[in-house]
Amino acid sequence: MPTPTLFVSEALREFPDTAGALSVACRDAGVDLRVLPGTSRNPWVRDHLPVVRADGTLVQFRYWPDYLVRSRKYRRMLVEPLDLGPVLPDRTVVHNELIVDGGNVVLGKDFAVLTRKV
Repeated sequence: MPTPTLFVSEALREFPDTAGALSVACRDAGVDLRVLPGTSRNPWVRDHLPVVRADGTLVQFRYWPDYLVRSRKYRRMLVEPLDLGPVLPDRTVVHNELIVDGGNVVLGKDFAVLTRKV
């Protein structure tokens, strides 16, 4: 069985106490902690990274939430999909133009629930 991996944003480095505690917790749990390059503009990687299908395929949706698009202050947090090839060379990434915020996707063993913001 492959080692579970937790990917985090480069922005976590701005919070060394939190980063240190997370590193210890991951080590103790046997989880590989990896920093994704190119993620300093938007620390919420769950929102803009691909969603994992039951067969292991990664589905990259378009991250274009209306609350960021309309905001002068936070529009800089809109990001293009990362090239995950160097990080996950053995995984297939399928691109889909649906606008989906990954933070609104809850995955079960063989199902996914998509929620709306409130």
